[in-house]
Amino acid sequence: MAPPATLPRLNDIDPDSVASELASLFLAKARILVSVLLSPAYGLTPLVANESSEDLLRSTELFHALKRVSLYAVYGVELDAPLDGYIHRLLPLYDLLPQSREALGGPISDETRGEREPETRFGVVIAAARAREKLDGGRVLATAELAVLASLGRRQVQHLIDAGEIKARLSTKEHREGPRGGAWVVPAKEAARWLEARGARSLGARPPNRT
Repeated sequence: MAPPATLPRLNDIDPDSVASELASLFLAKARILVSVLLSPAYGLTPLVANESSEDLLRSTELFHALKRVSLYAVYGVELDAPLDGYIHRLLPLYDLLPQSREALGGPISDETRGEREPETRFGVVIAAARAREKLDGGRVLATAELAVLASLGRRQVQHLIDAGEIKARLSTKEHREGPRGGAWVVPAKEAARWLEARGARSLGARPPNRT
């Protein structure tokens, strides 16, 4: 499948909208695939058999999990559990929604994480959440990871590194947080400095006041 002409960027993402979109698509699939065993933890049982209202949709744990991850990715709103725990709770999306496979499949594995730009809004959310987790933990970021937080393309960030605007170094076998040995990586402090200087929404912005 050819990539979209314009890739989504973090600056354009509304966490509430992403959570609602994915939860709605998941529920639509669940109604068709009635044989799928849904975990009671999601609280989806009354929604599978009946048409769900917006209020009911927003009351599900699936919607809240999607929104929490999106708020963390976009605004840095602290999660109440490790990010990996939220990712595992969203794994049922992988089998039912092709739109989620880019985000929940290869791009978040250890070998391919950060190597290509996400092509969906949900992909941007997961990539940004992973990148933010590394930034918060003081780990180096791959160029694509820094790019997603800055709402830029990977090549744009690489050009800024080449121009000396971003201080980067080559990863080594002893320091493999980057996607592969020999790739350019940016230390967390330098990434935070540059993102703050850019006024990136991923640092210090406040989410809209929504319930």
